[in-house]
Amino acid sequence: MASPQKKLSIAFYWHMHQPVYQLSPEGDYLMPWVRLHAVKDYLDMANIVKKFKNIKLNFNISPVLLNGFENYGEKNLHDLHSRFTVSNIEDFTTDDKNFILNNFFDSNYQSMILKYPEYRRLYQKYQESGSDDVNIFTNQEYSDLMALFNLAWMDPSYKNEYPELKKLYKKGKNYTQEDRIKIIEIQRDIIRRIVPEYKELIENYNLRQQDLADKLGISRTNVTNTLRILNLDKRVIKLAVEGKLSEGHCRSLLAIADPDKQYAAALRIIEKGQTVRDIERTVKNRKKIAEKDSRYEAVYRDIEDSFQSFFGTKVKLSAKKNSGRIVIQYSTNDELERLLDLIKNR
Repeated sequence: MASPQKKLSIAFYWHMHQPVYQLSPEGDYLMPWVRLHAVKDYLDMANIVKKFKNIKLNFNISPVLLNGFENYGEKNLHDLHSRFTVSNIEDFTTDDKNFILNNFFDSNYQSMILKYPEYRRLYQKYQESGSDDVNIFTNQEYSDLMALFNLAWMDPSYKNEYPELKKLYKKGKNYTQEDRIKIIEIQRDIIRRIVPEYKELIENYNLRQQDLADKLGISRTNVTNTLRILNLDKRVIKLAVEGKLSEGHCRSLLAIADPDKQYAAALRIIEKGQTVRDIERTVKNRKKIAEKDSRYEAVYRDIEDSFQSFFGTKVKLSAKKNSGRIVIQYSTNDELERLLDLIKNR
């Protein structure tokens, strides 16, 4: 008799992280991977969640990557590849063309190069030449190579959202400098959509934070803290993205409702080098703990979320002036034993 088949559990993990590719805060990125993966992969994560109700995706977005999104989307910074892409070919030196030959075929042959006839032809021509002679291509072929490299790295579904992009895909060759500039502009627009897309999951799809955490395969604490920080004044978020404020600083600043006061407090933190404890002490001195205002409720929610993340079950914190109680929920004796083990082994 055949043994019953067991279900196979599959974990989908999307690692969304890129290192610092800049030599200076305002300088060009040395590598294009933040931009290229942003227009090929990163926005798709939220779209996948919308299409499949029961799927769980595990992924992380590092602060360095968020900074990259802002640099490309809001500050219009370039990497070396995009800088060449929008430039006039007539100004290219031999070294410039050599860079293009050695870097603009960095695409998967089967899924990216093969599907575009002109890109495939240029690749074969380059391979058959057996050398890095920059004269194997005309200026028009260099233009086409740069355009097709960028188009190949974009998710083809975007051509249904951007009519101009659809025309550029259909064109196939004979791309102009204006065409190449337009491709980069569309890529920047896609990058600007990434962070707001996750907020839309809650605002437009009526997902509770726990629902979103379940779908994304991350803790509710991570979802709660990230979304609350996005409610800070834009000037404060900019300081955080620049690495001048820590996540702890940002959570503490949420206790200040007025945007201008919030920004002023953020500047004081940077100027005086205040720690999170310093900020919390300042808040504590302004009002008594007994006052049930939003600032302390935010702190209590953070503590609650931390306990829930640790114990893996619902935890209720009831705080008074100098005392309080913590209620940890369990539904079975086995779960109670698990909680006791967690406490003993801590």
